[in-house]
Amino acid sequence: MQIAANPNDLDIFLNKWRKNFLLEKVTLNEAKGWKIEEGILRHETGGFFNVVGVSYENDVDKVFLYQPQSAVTGLLASYFDGQMHVLLQARAEPGTQGIAQYGPTIQSTLANYMGLHGGQLAHYTDHFIRYHASIRSVIHDSEQLDLGERYVYKSKRLVILACDPDIEIEDQFIWVPETVIKDSIKNSYFFNTDLRSLFAVFPWSCMPGGATNLAPLNRFVNASLVRPVNPNVIGAVCAKLSARIAPCNFTGLKKLKNWDISDNGFYEIENLQGFAIEFYYCEVFGREVRSWFQPLVNSHGAGYAALYCREVNGALEILIRIGAESGLKTGQALLPTVLNYPNCIFPLKPPVGEILASTMESDEGGRFLRDINKYELVLVPYDYELTDDLLWISISELKWFLSNSNLCAIQLRGLSSMLLGELPC
Repeated sequence: MQIAANPNDLDIFLNKWRKNFLLEKVTLNEAKGWKIEEGILRHETGGFFNVVGVSYENDVDKVFLYQPQSAVTGLLASYFDGQMHVLLQARAEPGTQGIAQYGPTIQSTLANYMGLHGGQLAHYTDHFIRYHASIRSVIHDSEQLDLGERYVYKSKRLVILACDPDIEIEDQFIWVPETVIKDSIKNSYFFNTDLRSLFAVFPWSCMPGGATNLAPLNRFVNASLVRPVNPNVIGAVCAKLSARIAPCNFTGLKKLKNWDISDNGFYEIENLQGFAIEFYYCEVFGREVRSWFQPLVNSHGAGYAALYCREVNGALEILIRIGAESGLKTGQALLPTVLNYPNCIFPLKPPVGEILASTMESDEGGRFLRDINKYELVLVPYDYELTDDLLWISISELKWFLSNSNLCAIQLRGLSSMLLGELPC
């Protein structure tokens, strides 16, 4: 059984998979299997994702990734040797910063688990899409929103299952105990965004040693975690989330006013969305398919997301923003206090405050070419000035929103995972 006894073990194991990697830029004509047809970019199998044009009623045109089939992002967990362990995969992706990062037990799109790519099914897929005798219980199961300014109407199914500890462990997988997770949560380019999302929705408890929970290390986080959920806060947030979705229509890519669509890639004429679509040949060691062609989003710049915190009577509160994103199926979502996408044209300036935690993260490497973001937890004064879209909530209320489907942005989930670790307060 492969088990990481400490963070150094995790580093060593991950480095084994940062090899035999190739990424070469190609033209659309050279990208075998991909073509523009019926106004969209699609793969000949009909699976995977599409690149589509969308027009809004305010005469704004945008390009999005369109993948309406819900992917399954799953984590196997087991309690042994006195603490919770999770089964992580050392996962190499074409667009990942650092080539490989730790991901969940599975990250499987419909095309993956239906075998449309022509390769073998991802390891442990059966545990998540049908009954498997090694599964003891379901710890968490929800639908969660994806990047609302990169995907249109995309969500993922997040599943955490308790399983027998003696299942067979494949080469790229390793059991990681709860203590090592929390010691490593501050590391940059280490846990990918899907894995951080799962840590965020995982049940938390201030009591360590629980068979189906994670226990944050910080006493102020734990004090806020045990506070009763205020129904008035839940009601106020849900009332603000009941906004209508911005009406939009799919539009042929070559009809978009602000995009130059050619064999060399898709590029904005005026930098409004902040990214391009380019084509690549990918070759990665240890994947279900060894080599393939695909488009990748390239933002040529960094993003920033911050979650502001304050201390109230010995407990930590966090400041959420309720806002709209163009591609959200819900119209609005709970966002971090500050959210700038990579190469954002209209950045929001973060205020002066004490940085409690800071990491660098890259968006999903299977769709984005080293699109990086700085994530920060920032301690601000108690009387920080609020606008109408901001609201202070407790950690217990944050966990209520995270446990329910399609309420929280993926960046908020990623930042929330950082609350599990040590904080200088």
